[in-house]
Amino acid sequence: MAWRLYSVEREAKTEDYIYSPLDLTKNEFRVLGLHPSSDPDSDIYCDIHQGEVGEKVNTHGRMLGYQALSYVWGEPEPRKAIYIDQRRILVGPNLHAALRRLRHERYGMLLWVDAVCIDQSNIEERNHQVKLMNSIYKNAKIVFMWLGEEADSSDLAMDILSLCENQIVQGARIKAAGR
Repeated sequence: MAWRLYSVEREAKTEDYIYSPLDLTKNEFRVLGLHPSSDPDSDIYCDIHQGEVGEKVNTHGRMLGYQALSYVWGEPEPRKAIYIDQRRILVGPNLHAALRRLRHERYGMLLWVDAVCIDQSNIEERNHQVKLMNSIYKNAKIVFMWLGEEADSSDLAMDILSLCENQIVQGARIKAAGR
């Protein structure tokens, strides 16, 4: 279920985002609150929420489920800025493209993204979070898979996957009707 976010455009700061520590004695993790935008080319604004794996995340007094993003990290350069609580964090171009594509024009979403939700500079936290990744993905309402922008006729591969999906769904319906 998407959460509605009303916000005004704000001026992003150039200071880098600083992570609040997680309690590593618990199964705490972070989710990204991806803000909506009607302009697909606008800067990406987010906030961060902390919770425990297996529980809904408390955002502004509301308990909500989250979605997860599995993606190809791809080339690390050129890094692109997103803004968490108006502070900059640099991400790879493939993640930046995925966030732009997933962002809704009117509704925010809670999204677990390893490169952003894990403090990559904190080795202890990173090792702890890697152990939780199976549970994080398992407890997500939806897991999006992002391979990258269309390139080299990749649309043909997606068409084939869509045909396979249709065949599987049709087969399941026929099987269910035969019972």
